[in-house]
Amino acid sequence: MKKRFATKPGTGDPAQPIVHEGGCLCEDIRYKTTAAPVRVTICHCTFCQKITGSAFLVEPIFDKQDVVFAGRAPRAYGHRSDSSHKRVAVNFCGRCGTPIYLELERSPDVYGLFGGSFDNPNWFDRNGYKLSPYFHAVGTRWRRAASREQNIHCTCSRA
Repeated sequence: MKKRFATKPGTGDPAQPIVHEGGCLCEDIRYKTTAAPVRVTICHCTFCQKITGSAFLVEPIFDKQDVVFAGRAPRAYGHRSDSSHKRVAVNFCGRCGTPIYLELERSPDVYGLFGGSFDNPNWFDRNGYKLSPYFHAVGTRWRRAASREQNIHCTCSRA
């Protein structure tokens, strides 16, 4: 049975409550957010493509204190970046395999939630937050990094 949270609209835009819920396919892991994301990252690096099985990762970044988990504890796969040698833990459901969030050695106070794991994966404004369309690939000639004034970076293991 799905664990549901009581939700209240946030103090921001009344049409956009701050509390949002998500979880895995089998509903063994549930979470809710209690604040707006710090930023939303969209990354097209090889690591992010592999962990999503897609062309890119959409990753709302939240302070850890603003995410509440319920249900089973996730399993984790630890990966060391080839370039920075920092650890990235991919946390996923041990039963159904749904990726839920990233934990980052270089940013220990945040969770990078997988955008597709939200019950409504389209709730966050991809243009209203500090959005980082961060492109990079190993062995290719293209790279577009986030602007310096936005103070945004890719949260994956290659950055």
